[in-house]
Amino acid sequence: MEGAKDPDEFIIKYGSGRFNLLVESAISVIEFKTKMLKKNYNLEIANDKIKFLKEVSKLISCIESKIEREIYIDKIASQNSISKEAIYAEINKLLSNKEDIRKDAY
Repeated sequence: MEGAKDPDEFIIKYGSGRFNLLVESAISVIEFKTKMLKKNYNLEIANDKIKFLKEVSKLISCIESKIEREIYIDKIASQNSISKEAIYAEINKLLSNKEDIRKDAY
């Protein structure tokens, strides 16, 4: 939110209509975290790209909804020139590990 330190100041400065437009065009938490992660890696370097995609897979594996998960997988795959299957495989591996940990806890 540029031009203000908080929503209150933004609304006072620019009005509620502009604030509502800002809210409507806001990105999701997953998209924001992915964007921040991307800044930490040089995706032209294979090793960095692998690390980035593994981190993103961890984020996506935390999403309960399979529909949401698929939407993010499609987006990440197309933006990073990698197959959806590779991302699914990584996520399924992470989910399987989580399930194993739960079983061991009982």
